Amino acid sequence: MSQPPDPTPPPWIIAVLARGEPSRRDFWAGESTQTYSAKMAALYGETLQELATAGVMVRARSSGESVLALMEGIPAARRQACDGTGAAVVYVAQAQEGFSISRTESAYWPELRLAVFPCDRDRLYTNRYGLSPRRGDAFPFAKDMGEAMLGFARDSRHLLP
Repeated sequence: MSQPPDPTPPPWIIAVLARGEPSRRDFWAGESTQTYSAKMAALYGETLQELATAGVMVRARSSGESVLALMEGIPAARRQACDGTGAAVVYVAQAQEGFSISRTESAYWPELRLAVFPCDRDRLYTNRYGLSPRRGDAFPFAKDMGEAMLGFARDSRHLLP
């Protein structure tokens, strides 16, 4: 005996891809790229899930080299991210130290780059934020990062259902 079709529509999917590239500097607290990227993805995913409406599912994961290609808006990378995640919208985050020869530690604090693109349109939204450590960070730069992610998600809320 067959069952009637499920009347609930499939969830609307938001993908989150993140990559953090910590260095050996003390303020990174010994984080590895893999663990830091996973923490970034989880933070971004939680932030987006809080803003999402019912019927929206957020899939967050750390990502490798594809993040840079996504930040640059390379069409093949964007198609692959959309097809590979089944998402309607893809959010991307990258934290990385810039190049500096300064003796001041704060010259090495990372920059957070955020991007989002809808999979059905050829449009890329980006922004950059300077991060600095704060008391009570769950992981290095977590508070600044969370605030930047929330602000960016609110600014791009028009892409969500």
